[in-house]
Amino acid sequence: YYSDGRIRNDVRAAREFAPIAKFYEPKGSLEAWKKVAEFLAEQNKAAFTATLAAAFGTPLLRFTGLSGGILSIVSTASGVGKSSALKCSQAVWGSPTHGVNAVDDTPKSVARKLGFLNNLPAYWDELRGKKTVDDFLTLAFQITQGKEKTRLDSSAQLREVATWETMLIVASNESIFEAMARHGGGSDAGLVRTFEIVVEPFEWNRNRAELSLMFEALNSNYGHAGRIYAQYLATHPTEVEKRVQDMFKKLAMAAKMEAQERFWFAIAAILIVGAEIAGELGLVKIDVRHLAKFLLANIYRLRGRSVDAMSLSQPMEILAAFM
Repeated sequence: YYSDGRIRNDVRAAREFAPIAKFYEPKGSLEAWKKVAEFLAEQNKAAFTATLAAAFGTPLLRFTGLSGGILSIVSTASGVGKSSALKCSQAVWGSPTHGVNAVDDTPKSVARKLGFLNNLPAYWDELRGKKTVDDFLTLAFQITQGKEKTRLDSSAQLREVATWETMLIVASNESIFEAMARHGGGSDAGLVRTFEIVVEPFEWNRNRAELSLMFEALNSNYGHAGRIYAQYLATHPTEVEKRVQDMFKKLAMAAKMEAQERFWFAIAAILIVGAEIAGELGLVKIDVRHLAKFLLANIYRLRGRSVDAMSLSQPMEILAAFM
């Protein structure tokens, strides 16, 4: 999509990305996706609407001046809907089964995929296990830098480094935020790059079998909402940039943003504006006021959690806690 309204249908992905690209070709219908999105929005659980809004907010990250961010969705309980919300969000752009990274994916493969997605969101479900989490924490800093590591190809020549301006949305049963604190060795660099939302225990108000079938339909109905949203962004870049930056500044002023908190405020800003635009385009009506209130409250919670997480950063304190 071009700013002057032109549309090209002959664009092809590079050969190395062809196996990924095929899962980002729209399938089925928009209405089947909207049915699931409307159901999530009707629950008005901010953790779920934030996950859904991430699909629309992520392409706006570039307007905040940041190259990458991490949105962590955490719940110690199973069956609360994290994976379902993740699937619906991914289905905005592509296949909710093949497009979401799984527990056995490697950080290198994820980084390479980010280079292909560029401005589209990336998803990683069921992040668990010490080795997987440790590998992810190393990858996290790379994500926020906006480029993959320099590598050599088979002929010992420097390979072209992939870059991106995007957000990785992670669903886990354990806190990535606290793992960041342990991994940081006394530094809060990882904490301030991670916007973590805790999902409270929640019971769906619909028959479980009915819900399963409804979300299953996403596997063959995806990508259409992304086309509509992409066309809007292409034809309204200046307007969208101003909206994002105005929201970023508004939140920063309202909650007195510290310099190291810019990732949190930037992520909150793009989630709010993304949700607003999705509603204006008739894709999904999210209660933006409720979402914004939740996100601001979450920033205050993260401030407190970062202090608590860093309080056990000295070797003597860690050893005392262990004993």
